[in-house]
Amino acid sequence: MTMMNKKHLLLLLFVSLAGIALAQGDDHGIWFGASVKHDITKKLDVELFGSVRTFKNVTKVDQSLMEGSAGYSFNKYLSVAGSYRFIYSLEDDDQFHYRHRVSLDVKGNLPAGRFSFSARARFQRTELTYIEEFGDATAKYYGRLRFKAAWDIPSFPLTPYVYYEPFVPMFTGAQFEIDRNRFAAGATLKISAKSSVETEFIFQRDFNKKSISDIQILSINYSLKF
Repeated sequence: MTMMNKKHLLLLLFVSLAGIALAQGDDHGIWFGASVKHDITKKLDVELFGSVRTFKNVTKVDQSLMEGSAGYSFNKYLSVAGSYRFIYSLEDDDQFHYRHRVSLDVKGNLPAGRFSFSARARFQRTELTYIEEFGDATAKYYGRLRFKAAWDIPSFPLTPYVYYEPFVPMFTGAQFEIDRNRFAAGATLKISAKSSVETEFIFQRDFNKKSISDIQILSINYSLKF
């Protein structure tokens, strides 16, 4: 089998497994996103990202958002970033209300030949404007830790990857617990030196107060650098 046929087989297998995963679960959604990134210096960059996200088997918009961020790379192994996200979210009254979120990221990257392994620690704070219960008036804090592995295939524009990310509520007074797990398989398709398309198949499990809910998500994002 030639190298190109092996790559096509790998891509077909990836799409097939993702399709099987999306056929399972309680709900399905699609996330559409686009970002523009600019390198101010070799170490400092800024980025603007927007997204629309659906749920209820892709029949309703869950939220739309706009995010601005700035990142600084100390070297090829370590970087930090800060962001502000403005969210327009569908709440329990079936109306859209604003949310405000700020995040701080610390990311470590370890190249290993054609593979790269990374870990991103994110601390985020979210404020709600829709107050349904007494605790909703208090900002929500989360810690998130994403573990990612990517494969750079020689002479091939597609870079597949997988990652796992748990969500941990912070400052609640309770013991350590995970109330959301996110598993994903994706690939980045390089269109040109400055643009790419990233597709992810995400399985997300939420541990609610009285039940467990699952959602399968197809995420499509276009990125442009200048």
